[in-house]
Amino acid sequence: MANTNARTRIEALQTLHEQIEFAGNARGLGSGHLFSLTGFSRQDQNREYLIVGCRYYIVQESLESGGGSGSAQFESSLTCIDAQQSFRPLANTHRPIVKGPQTALVVGPKGEEIWTDQYGRVKVHFYWDRHDQSNENSSCWIRVSQSWAGKNWGSMQIPRIGQEVIVSFLEGDPDRPIITGRVYNAEQTVPYDLPENATQSGMKSRSSKGGTPANFNEIRMEDKKGLEQLYIHAERNQDIVVEVDESHSVGHDRNKSIGHNETVTIGSNRLRVVRNNDTVIVGGAKSDSAATHYTIEAGENLRLVCGDSVIELKAGGDINLTCGSFNLFSTGSSKIQTKGKLDINLGSDKGTSPGAQGVQNTIKSAVESKFPGKPGAGQ
Repeated sequence: MANTNARTRIEALQTLHEQIEFAGNARGLGSGHLFSLTGFSRQDQNREYLIVGCRYYIVQESLESGGGSGSAQFESSLTCIDAQQSFRPLANTHRPIVKGPQTALVVGPKGEEIWTDQYGRVKVHFYWDRHDQSNENSSCWIRVSQSWAGKNWGSMQIPRIGQEVIVSFLEGDPDRPIITGRVYNAEQTVPYDLPENATQSGMKSRSSKGGTPANFNEIRMEDKKGLEQLYIHAERNQDIVVEVDESHSVGHDRNKSIGHNETVTIGSNRLRVVRNNDTVIVGGAKSDSAATHYTIEAGENLRLVCGDSVIELKAGGDINLTCGSFNLFSTGSSKIQTKGKLDINLGSDKGTSPGAQGVQNTIKSAVESKFPGKPGAGQ
């Protein structure tokens, strides 16, 4: 079909290449007739011609008196082409105009969920088109309007196969379509239950290929009075890059749960200020290392417990050591100096220690309570 249309247009232009005008008084010639020219001084012009246009000039002179008949004059002007040349009239039909936008479905090859080119364009199936097969051959590549479009920057949301879009036409030209919007329908429904969740707005995607309703990334805002919320869901990974400063301010509580490992790397200093209490519970081993100084300071009491062994330091200057037995080893000279009495006696008071097994069980219970149904999840 395309080759036939192109050939017809070319033949119409070739019709204008050589046209010959004849003038005479032959009355039997008209458009579409053939005649042969003979006896012309140029032999190359003596050939058969096709009349493609004609104009007639007729003059009838009537006498006012009835004493005779008036004379009549007839002249014709003929536009002709070589009879061997196919005649095609020029296409003078006005170019069609699309009045207003239309809706269409995004299409692509079988088995694909997203079909686009390097410019972010897609292909569509118009509902009125009964001949295409709703695949990658249904239309030309159509540009998609985005909220931002800069040089290698901006926003990008590519309509996916099966979604309904709004197609406009620049200046009504059917050869210049552009997608200006997307709409939901009975098959492609909204992501939130309406109207009960009318206060929710946001963006929810779908994993591809083979994603289900349970596979998505989402940013959602809830504007219901008293229940305002900003919700962010990452189906797999979330990466945040801050090139200068970052600030967080939480007016009430903050809960943080990490299912596996956490690594924190700080290039300079770290300061943590806790107004009241700070509790750290570790289900396994805990190690602290300092290259130069390590200071632990308590305003009233500092207690170190390991099973049946207890070392307790009090703000008044007392140090209590409670244990089953202890050993002091020195590789150099040593000194014990006191300004008061030094009493070393046998006694039966073993102090008050919770016992190694009791402390260990208490810690493990506290850790496992944070991971219900996941024994050993932190390993």
